[in-house]
Amino acid sequence: DQEARGWLTQAIDAFALERSFLNRLTIAAGPVHRQIGQDRVNTLIETQSRSMEMLATSDRNGCPAGAAMAFALDWQQCRPLLDRAAMILGMEAPNCLLPSVVATAELAQTLALKPSVQRAMLFGSEQMLAQQRGLWQIIATRHNALLAE
Repeated sequence: DQEARGWLTQAIDAFALERSFLNRLTIAAGPVHRQIGQDRVNTLIETQSRSMEMLATSDRNGCPAGAAMAFALDWQQCRPLLDRAAMILGMEAPNCLLPSVVATAELAQTLALKPSVQRAMLFGSEQMLAQQRGLWQIIATRHNALLAE
């Protein structure tokens, strides 16, 4: 949709910077401690990645937009954790340049004029957040396992 072009361009550029920040943060944190069951974790993450890709490329009008907006909004809520990790590792965290909550809400309102599109956007956002929740559960489980060692 033409209405989404500006928001999407800003989000794509911002996520490119976020990916670079994550790469630098990962390198600064050092190698991952290998745990029993690591192969299962890798498989889960790959499955979640494919699920996110399916949402992003869905033919259902509104689903990819809902997924993208939910991902951007959720990332903004999680970003302070990455900023804190960067601070602990002695790194400077760049500013997060994702579209604002207000801009995202305005885009959602603009795109959701038809009930079918609104339902698809809601579906895409709910599914994306479920995937994100799954990733956080994996992280929490791995963290608890490290603490138990």
